[in-house]
Amino acid sequence: MNFTEELGILEEEDEFYELSTLELIIWCLLYAIIAAMAIIGNSMVLYITIFRIRVKSITTYFILNLGFADLFTGIFAIPFKFQAALFQEWYLPSCLCHIVPYVETVALTVSVFTLVTSAVHEFRTIFFAKYAQMSEKSAKIWVLLIWFMSITVSIPHGLFHSVHEFENGTVVQCLPVYAEENWWKIYNVYLTIIQYFVPMIILDTAYTMIAVKIWTMSRRIDVDTSNQKLMRVLIIVVACFSLCWFPLETYLLLNEVKPEINEWKYINLLFFFSHWLAMSNSCLNPIIYYVYNEKYSEEYRRIFAKICYFATIRPKVKKIERRWNEKLDKEPETTEQHVPLNGVL
Repeated sequence: MNFTEELGILEEEDEFYELSTLELIIWCLLYAIIAAMAIIGNSMVLYITIFRIRVKSITTYFILNLGFADLFTGIFAIPFKFQAALFQEWYLPSCLCHIVPYVETVALTVSVFTLVTSAVHEFRTIFFAKYAQMSEKSAKIWVLLIWFMSITVSIPHGLFHSVHEFENGTVVQCLPVYAEENWWKIYNVYLTIIQYFVPMIILDTAYTMIAVKIWTMSRRIDVDTSNQKLMRVLIIVVACFSLCWFPLETYLLLNEVKPEINEWKYINLLFFFSHWLAMSNSCLNPIIYYVYNEKYSEEYRRIFAKICYFATIRPKVKKIERRWNEKLDKEPETTEQHVPLNGVL
């Protein structure tokens, strides 16, 4: 999937705003930054959660699920997708034309379903504490179910994409291949609704009620402060997700139901910004954990301290070793001499 396919543009390229070389460089840097932050940040979150904190709770499984989904986005979707959108040509191997749109769709669906499941769990914990809560076994089953549903509903994006050559083979693009145009349009509208708009209604409703409940409980002396902090982190995660994905999901929906929006001259700039903002969400969760979670913040500082230690100490050690070796090389070789016995030869 690339910019041409998503915008549905069939007109000549000179009718739309063309990016200058400087603008292309800026966009490349912006995409490279969020890709690096997503890969490094989510790798640290997964390492800290699995090997350092080691707390087996319901929320832990959801954090791991979000971490894996965002990591896949940083590895597969961001680095490969942006070049097709910016340069309007597919320079990558043909097999990636199936993998990139599929992984991006799966990662987004996993993130959304994980947030919804987490919201339902927290809602039940706050409002129906007397009833049986989700167990660790149930959380694992839900995680597997989330991946199964995400992989299933995203299959068309992996199957119905192929590399096409235009203009006598000089331009190669990754485009969807479908027998019925109306079917593809219905599928994209359906996917946009279940990936964003319906989940956002559930998330916003659930966390609004949770926030009101916690604010009411905060007036009591026996309120659990850790519960408040957890809710605050989850609400911020959902808010960032909603804001980051809203422009792109709105455009994708309008692109199917009102394709004339693509006739606007600067629609490509709007798409670049919307897509970059959506992709940037994959690197925000590690930052949120660092700012609002004491355990993650402590582990982050520990990792950064180790990195700084090795970055400063190792060069110094190597420098000392190099000086010592140079000193040994400069010293003249001495022949072995026998010490006279009692001063007499």
